[in-house]
Amino acid sequence: MRRPVAVAVAVAATVLAAGATAAAADELFAATPGQADVRLAPQHLRGHDIAEHRAEFARDLARRLDVSVDAVEGALDTAHRQLERQLESHKSPDPGMFVRTLADGLDKSESQVREALHEVVAQRLEEGLDAAVKSGRLSDEQADRIRRRFED
Repeated sequence: MRRPVAVAVAVAATVLAAGATAAAADELFAATPGQADVRLAPQHLRGHDIAEHRAEFARDLARRLDVSVDAVEGALDTAHRQLERQLESHKSPDPGMFVRTLADGLDKSESQVREALHEVVAQRLEEGLDAAVKSGRLSDEQADRIRRRFED
């Protein structure tokens, strides 16, 4: 995946999984020039219960890493607080911080966490894109461009 897109997707997934609003994800995407198609991806979450989304994300990640949901939720809380501090200080988010924080909190290697995150984000992105296309919020072409960027 190309670096700016990888960072944009990872940061948005991080923000959304950690319980922030879709508007916060849009703000992060706005800081990544030229990523308009990717910026559309989190819009399917508007109007949905962010807490429910976060709980599902934590369950999926816990299952892939063979750890408790409580442990994942605690590590996500820690990562979310760190991300908020970075954003509030107007610093660019450190893309490795999220994975390091989860790995430390879950007693897993960074590569294990990175792989599990990729799987969860890919699955959730695919589900979201399918729903957005079905509802008419995205065209098939837009969804395909987002998929290709994620896969690169």
